[in-house]
Amino acid sequence: MRRAALIRNERGLTLVEVLIAMALFGILAVSFLSAFGTGLVVLTRTDERQTAKNLAESQMEHIMKQGFPGPYTLAEIPEEYARYEVEYEVETPPDRDANIQKITVIVTRGGEEVTKLEGYKMGG
Repeated sequence: MRRAALIRNERGLTLVEVLIAMALFGILAVSFLSAFGTGLVVLTRTDERQTAKNLAESQMEHIMKQGFPGPYTLAEIPEEYARYEVEYEVETPPDRDANIQKITVIVTRGGEEVTKLEGYKMGG
């Protein structure tokens, strides 16, 4: 009889308790995966911007080494930057003399501008 009383006092999980536990676990899992996905997107964009910045700086250095007033050429884009495109613009500010140029290097990827770098080059 004592043994039968012990069995009756043991209690298992009910279906409602199991469903509540599963719902809580599901909410936590979705929250974690959402945060992980957002972090991955931020990391990818940060890497893309840093890569574009490095490419723009190297192209600007290449232009600055060339003779004034141009025309200028861009350096060959290394294979690891193959998904990026580089353009440059040269402008002589109207309120300055002809011995200064504003150089703008624009880096795009997939048709969208990623970064823009501006610098000035002075002539003789």
